Formats: sequence, C-alpha cells, structure tokens
Amino acid sequence: MPKSEPSRCGVLCVHKPIGQDVLFLVVENGHTVKCPKTGKNQSIWGIPKGGRYWKWLEDDPEYDWEWIETPEKCALRELREETSIQLNESDLKQNQNEKLRLDIKDKNSKEWHSYFIHEAATRYENIKPSYGYEHEIASVAWKTISELKNLRLNTTLKRLLGNLESISMKFEAE
Repeated sequence: MPKSEPSRCGVLCVHKPIGQDVLFLVVENGHTVKCPKTGKNQSIWGIPKGGRYWKWLEDDPEYDWEWIETPEKCALRELREETSIQLNESDLKQNQNEKLRLDIKDKNSKEWHSYFIHEAATRYENIKPSYGYEHEIASVAWKTISELKNLRLNTTLKRLLGNLESISMKFEAE
C-alpha cells in the first residue's frame, strides 16, 4: 500500500469554549475489555475513525484492488456513522488551503491512519451513533486532555495524546 494512502481515517473535532479548557470529541467503544489491574470490564475510548472502502479489480491478472473513497470522505462517513454529526469537506480545518491532518503509523502493521481536524464553532449537543451503529458505539462525549488521561484509551488515542496537547495549546493561544 502506498504511503500516501492511509487505510483508516477519522475526524478530530476540537471545541474551545471561552474561558474553559479545549474539548475533544471522543467515542466509547460498544465492547468492553477486562482491565488487567482491576479485573473489571471497561470500555475503551477513541476518536471516530474507520477503514476506507475499496474494491477488487477483477480484470487485473494479479487480482489487485483500489480505493473507492478518499481519506476525507472516509473520515466524514465514520464521523457521521459514529456520532450523527454531518460535515462537509470544507468543514475540515485548513491552513493556507491545505487540510490539517495528523498521520500516524499503526504500530502492529504497515498501515497508517489520517485524522483530519475540525474546529467546532459550537459544542454539538445530544450526539449519539447513527441508527444501526449503536452496537459499535456506547456513547459520545466531549473530554478535556486531563479527563482523557483518566480513561482507558485505544492505542491510537494513547499515541495521539501528545499531539492533542500541542493542538490544545494552539487553540488556547488563538
């Protein structure tokens, strides 16, 4: 897979209420995992994300495949499925006509992920998974960095915490 093509994409929604800490939109996985420390079942939190759609090229003698959605469309679809928030590509944060995104490599494979940044002007309320995705997502919430540090996070979100702290500082400075 070419490095320029992420296999999984998501949207990192950021909101800065006046006089308060920066908030990040996260989703709680609908499946629980046993905590090694306590032995209790716990949910895992992460950023709305998922895999891009692709198709087999049956005419190809080597039976190859190609992407059928852009990273941006995948990220926006996953955000809509997991939170019911409907955005357009123009809603993704831009810096001098270039979409801001965080790219990280999956430590267990050769795949890499892209997260596009969306600066939410308002705090979306009553957010929940789209109909049919309730089994995948238990809840959706806005969390500060300090709140995230006290939750059980998926591997991707753990690896992004440092990036979130620097994003948080940029938004606080604006």
